[in-house]
Amino acid sequence: MADAQQTTGTESVAHESELKRKHEWVTLTEKGTYRCWDKAYMVLSGNTMTCYRERKKRRDHIHYEPILSLANATCAKALDYTKRPYVFRLRLASGSEFLFQATDEAEMESWIAKIGLVTEAKPSAAEMKESTKKLHQNEGFMKQDNVTDYSPPPYQP
Repeated sequence: MADAQQTTGTESVAHESELKRKHEWVTLTEKGTYRCWDKAYMVLSGNTMTCYRERKKRRDHIHYEPILSLANATCAKALDYTKRPYVFRLRLASGSEFLFQATDEAEMESWIAKIGLVTEAKPSAAEMKESTKKLHQNEGFMKQDNVTDYSPPPYQP
């Protein structure tokens, strides 16, 4: 299933397994152009994540994507995403945002913990849900499939 090793220091944090992935946002204001769920073999090495089509073909990046830098990234369980189980959200410093689906709760928690070891900001899942809602509301975008409990503020003349 997943190969993992961990010692002290962010360079030695390593984790890898097959996940399903959805690219929600490219930047703070631009939605992903291909927002379907893909199977991907994800590799966490130090403070970077790399996406491959499958374990055997680590040289083939899906969609020729660059390696994801996790510096100042946030990662937490996606409490507001209820369409699939075991989903966590990764938001990069650039504003790019991904959803990942693990095979079970333990794998999801393992990914969140490993990514948390190498990121500087570690919000709780509730904080991440609220900040995602506010971010896209302030930008004039509402992600209807991800915001289930939003109600507009009361009108104040």
